[in-house]
Amino acid sequence: MIFLIISIVLYTLVAVIVPKRLTKSEMYQTSLFALVFVLIVDFVLSWKLGLYGYFNDKAYLRSLLVVVGIFPAASVIYLNLYPFKKEWLKQLRYILIWSIFVTVYEWLSIKYGYFYHNGWSIWYSAIVYPFVFATLTWNLVFFRKLTAKGE
Repeated sequence: MIFLIISIVLYTLVAVIVPKRLTKSEMYQTSLFALVFVLIVDFVLSWKLGLYGYFNDKAYLRSLLVVVGIFPAASVIYLNLYPFKKEWLKQLRYILIWSIFVTVYEWLSIKYGYFYHNGWSIWYSAIVYPFVFATLTWNLVFFRKLTAKGE
């Protein structure tokens, strides 16, 4: 549990001090999107299929602490530092670096006991994370297009 608390504090601290390239509404929207996205994925893969989980099968409130404490802050950090104005290879490299980082973080979460696999593999996560980060990026791009049109 101490690893989780330290993680939440660090993610939140970095999210607060990271240079802001997103507007407040973009950070709000992307944080909500990250929450909904992870809750849908967790609902299917964790709660319905039982492939992984947080703590144990009955730790719903602590699981919510993980979701609310880490994912919005991580999305704010990731998107505020995303190299939107760089060429696509640098953008791809950025996504891959983040994917490696969160794969290592997931491994540490397993080692410190607040996350477990049950039919899932760290290798599945390593393959899926680039798509997760691309989805977060595409969501922000889509949101910016909507707000530019005044919708």
